[in-house]
Amino acid sequence: MKPTKKPPVYTMHRVRKGWLAAGVCAGMVCASLSGAAGGYAYATLHGNQDESTATPAQSVMASPETDLSAVVESCRQSVVEITTETREANPVFSGYAIEQGAGSGVIVSEDGYIITNHHVISGASSIAVKTTTGQTYEASVVGSDEVSDVAVLKVDAQGLPAARIGTSSNLQVGQTTIAIGNPLGSLGGTVTTGILSALDREIEVDGEPMTLLQTDAAVNPGNSGGGLFDASGSLIGIVNAKTSSEGIE
Repeated sequence: MKPTKKPPVYTMHRVRKGWLAAGVCAGMVCASLSGAAGGYAYATLHGNQDESTATPAQSVMASPETDLSAVVESCRQSVVEITTETREANPVFSGYAIEQGAGSGVIVSEDGYIITNHHVISGASSIAVKTTTGQTYEASVVGSDEVSDVAVLKVDAQGLPAARIGTSSNLQVGQTTIAIGNPLGSLGGTVTTGILSALDREIEVDGEPMTLLQTDAAVNPGNSGGGLFDASGSLIGIVNAKTSSEGIE
């Protein structure tokens, strides 16, 4: 008689230094590169911008029933690749070890303010931001909060393609979602789509209770800090964590 196979056990944790975790400022996102999981995202985004003041990268709209290529092309310009270096003392060799990390971020103002995850930049001695045009900037930390896992960076630039900020207050289960980020730290600008699977999902990440959106859009390490957009191209969340049969990362 064959033993009964136990179902997978789901736990929640962050992937930190040297790895890339995924998170969303509107819920939580879970999936693997093979496309077999779902996710969540922490969302408190509000303040729909007047389209008359939107930058070219903000002005394209689309409905869920149409080809999303135009709206993806607009909102992907606001998503950046983030790379970090962390210096750690090495008592054995009386020197320092350099540890590298990577993640994603979203431009939220034309003058260089960028939102990402706290865990993406925590402890970093240097932070670099690369835009879709290939331009690289040195970034400084304006503020960071470990509990909400949100951080704000600043780069010295003007005229950047800022995301159009949406709202999480009127989202509905089943709506189309678009996740854009830098999975595995080397695939910047990767786009995946899905739906909102649940609202106000209460989970624990590294022991911290969080209320998140859940989507089945595929994300991977490196998507952390990337954007979760609706079908009109409005930013509704920042990717924060992913789930799989191995657990929540």
